[in-house]
Amino acid sequence: VSGYVIEIRQQVGDNVGKGTTLLTLSEMKMEHTITCLTGGTVSQIFVQVGDYVEKGQAVAIIEVEKNLNVAAAKR
Repeated sequence: VSGYVIEIRQQVGDNVGKGTTLLTLSEMKMEHTITCLTGGTVSQIFVQVGDYVEKGQAVAIIEVEKNLNVAAAKR
């Protein structure tokens, strides 16, 4: 999906979940929402309202918190 950014719904530092709307694009009078593929914290946003976004272009970085589950071996 490509189009012009008409709305940015999240800010740097926001915690987001999988499926959370990041921004909305408009192309040929149709609106398309861009959602998070994973949960985490928004660390960077590369676009502003009015920017044109190409299909496949990175628009933000979501830092994923790694939860390490350690299992103790039984002796």
